[in-house]
Amino acid sequence: MAMKIVIGILLVILGTYLVGFFLPQSYEVSRSIVIAAPKAEVHATLQDVTTWKDWSAFVPFGDSAADVHSKFEGPQAGAGATWIWGRNLGDKPARFEVLASDVNWGIGYKLELDGGRVTSDGEILLQDTNAGGTTVTFVNGGEMPTPWRRYFYFIAEKAVGPALSQSLEGLKVRLDGGDVPAQQGGAVGNPNGQNSPKNAQEPVPAGTPAGTE
Repeated sequence: MAMKIVIGILLVILGTYLVGFFLPQSYEVSRSIVIAAPKAEVHATLQDVTTWKDWSAFVPFGDSAADVHSKFEGPQAGAGATWIWGRNLGDKPARFEVLASDVNWGIGYKLELDGGRVTSDGEILLQDTNAGGTTVTFVNGGEMPTPWRRYFYFIAEKAVGPALSQSLEGLKVRLDGGDVPAQQGGAVGNPNGQNSPKNAQEPVPAGTPAGTE
């Protein structure tokens, strides 16, 4: 009887693994919000990595935020600007790097968590509104190379979406003082299309170096 149970468990594990081969190999989650600020002002904040610790959801709010240390590498703003943070910068810190930056469309970035074990990338896209504000769309996606990891596709919206929404709300409060919930986007199978702006634009010239906090 015990052997039948063991064999049954192994068959379930094997079946689950095999199903993973047929699941999407990548995910993408997006959230959007409208900010009552011109595109140039929004872009200047996004490409300046020294501002992210003040408004993004990547750093916890409240008293626990004081336990998070930040370090900056490369230029302060534009392509190559890098923010590294964590409670212990020597033990698996997180890393955010601006890969491309253009005031006409936004920024492209790479995000690494848990010391690089978890990686993703995407864009933050900017579009003018008729009222003189800016629609900001935060896109995050990643590859899932193994069958086990591909099951993340089913929880990507709940796992990633809240951080994107909260970051956009923090950006909105910083720039226009508003407090409007971000709109929801959808998870799709391909994170970076061939027409992705970050692949078509030239990066903004480098800014000035930043230090450590």
